Amino acid sequence: MAREGTKKFWFLFILATWVLPTIVAWTVTLTLELRFFLLVWQQSLFIFAGLWGSDLEKHSLLGFATILRGLVYGFGLLLFNALIGTLNLQIVSCFVGLEAARKLILQERAGVDAFLQSGNPLLVTGVVILLIIAAPLGEELFFRGFLLAKWKKSLGTRKAVVLTALLFAVLHFYLVQFIPVLVAGVVLGLMFVRTENIAIPIIAHAFVNTMVLLLHLAGL
Repeated sequence: MAREGTKKFWFLFILATWVLPTIVAWTVTLTLELRFFLLVWQQSLFIFAGLWGSDLEKHSLLGFATILRGLVYGFGLLLFNALIGTLNLQIVSCFVGLEAARKLILQERAGVDAFLQSGNPLLVTGVVILLIIAAPLGEELFFRGFLLAKWKKSLGTRKAVVLTALLFAVLHFYLVQFIPVLVAGVVLGLMFVRTENIAIPIIAHAFVNTMVLLLHLAGL
């Protein structure tokens, strides 16, 4: 009981200390260096809470078969997310027009673009590492390894998958891309439930982020 109470405290603490920097970034003009520091802080919180709250000893972790399976799942998620993203764009464009919908999506990606176009090699390298390593690791450990595993016991699998995916999408603070991120969260949750190995969604998430980043840099 004491451990469960401690986990609940850490969950609330992590959420509060994760959201606060985002609010600060919205209300105060910050340099790119400070914004990068806040991103590092947020992902560090997720990694710490995920490692502390997850029962990693219950999972078979890395191995060739695990890596290959994660990459295959990641490729499937990438294709599925592309389909959902296209449908989402069409739906949004019905209300605001296609060009306006594309501009809104670009605005939601403006934060990453600012780092990539900064001309600062350290910032560019740092944000790439965050996107393809730290974010998949921290977000999967926290949302799937910690929260989903915990809520699955008390709420049941379906509710736990949906609830963690919803929180995952909300904390990305997207409007136009909310649905694609929500769907991705559900799929990642199902991966974890099906495989019972947190390494699978981590690898899949990292693969998707890497491919999206490469396509974005290629201007596609």
